[in-house]
Amino acid sequence: MEKKNLISPFQFLRMGLSPSIILYETVLEELQQFKPPSCGNFSSLVSLYRFDQKLKKLLFAHIQSIEEKLRALLTYNFCHYFDHSFDAYLDFEHYQHIVGNESEIFQLIHKLSLLEHQRFAPAEYSPFYPPVWTRTKSISFHLLAKIYHFSKPQIQKDISLHFCGQNPDTLSRLFLFLSCFQDLDTFEDTCFFNIRIKTKLPDLDLHRKFQIPRKTAGERYGKNDIFALLLALHTLLPPSQFHELNSEFMLLFWDFLDKNPDIDAYKFLKMMGIPSPYYQKNMRPGSSY
Repeated sequence: MEKKNLISPFQFLRMGLSPSIILYETVLEELQQFKPPSCGNFSSLVSLYRFDQKLKKLLFAHIQSIEEKLRALLTYNFCHYFDHSFDAYLDFEHYQHIVGNESEIFQLIHKLSLLEHQRFAPAEYSPFYPPVWTRTKSISFHLLAKIYHFSKPQIQKDISLHFCGQNPDTLSRLFLFLSCFQDLDTFEDTCFFNIRIKTKLPDLDLHRKFQIPRKTAGERYGKNDIFALLLALHTLLPPSQFHELNSEFMLLFWDFLDKNPDIDAYKFLKMMGIPSPYYQKNMRPGSSY
């Protein structure tokens, strides 16, 4: 028997909701520990959809703040070390090239050069052209992460000091992980809190600090899910900013559960990749994150 949707896509549009809300029906069924009346089921569906949208906006706002910070630091350091040259980041010699990575650096420079020519005609180039910081807005988070990855060691070190002195290699992998979330529109038709991405978060001190368990012998919680995103933000954001983020996240989480008693909290946590021991210690009301 063919499954019928709770409501048609056209009715969702008339209610000011995206038709992609239909994607949450199957997820909702997995989360429910008992079946409410049909009207309550629809209310839970809308509530789940709105929780996901709010979570997405909350996390992306903080990802963007890290992107802007990296953009500013790269700009400052390239200008500082390379005499304020407007095209310093297009020079192969300004990167850390070793045997085996030359082709990747050339590919990066090629992509950056294409962006330059799309924005500025060749005739506009001059020795007095505005420095790099006036133009880096066109460079995506992923390209910024690549620039950092191939930067000279001194630039990597100077930037790492602004991110709690993280090891440059770990910091580079964190930036590349976060850059997977650079475009909000990419996740428009997805159930965001249940997402699994291909790029995995490296093992962090937080995995050990919070004694985050392993799912299997070779796989750990918090590697390519929403929990991994929270751990990455915890590592890169200033403590006060992350505390604000975590407070808002917990408020969203508990507000949703309070309004939807039909939802199984532990299944909900599992979908976000949050292990039960971590929840018990760090997410229950009154716990200190």
